[in-house]
Amino acid sequence: MLLLRRLLAAICVAAFVSVGSGCVTSPAKVIKEACDPGSLVEVCAFGIYGTYAVLLEQSADLVEDPNTDPVVVGAIKRFTQHSTPTMKLLRDSALEVEKARKAYAAGTGTVEKLVIVSRELTGWIAKGTSIVDRFRKLIGK
Repeated sequence: MLLLRRLLAAICVAAFVSVGSGCVTSPAKVIKEACDPGSLVEVCAFGIYGTYAVLLEQSADLVEDPNTDPVVVGAIKRFTQHSTPTMKLLRDSALEVEKARKAYAAGTGTVEKLVIVSRELTGWIAKGTSIVDRFRKLIGK
């Protein structure tokens, strides 16, 4: 079940990447689907992280475009330099929750550990969502 949800989230992100900015799927929609109230917290985190990766690719196109205003290029570079470490912590926290969930299901972990790492991930999700929202505004997506 978890693998299926992760696969679906990855497909959504891949669909967004493959059709580009003119598509029906948007970063906000990918996050909304991944963070549906019925979704596991780590699925939400992977959706946010995947969306950030897509925005990084799109921002790289802007940075490499000689017609992009140098002020915008500088702003993108500063933003990604400061936001990428946080997004990596979001990903790492999601992996910890996934690991704790598997350990609990196998009888080798505790529900307390799962609750603790899930709470920590919830904080990273809030930070990651904020970063993605600001990034979308910065690059106009």
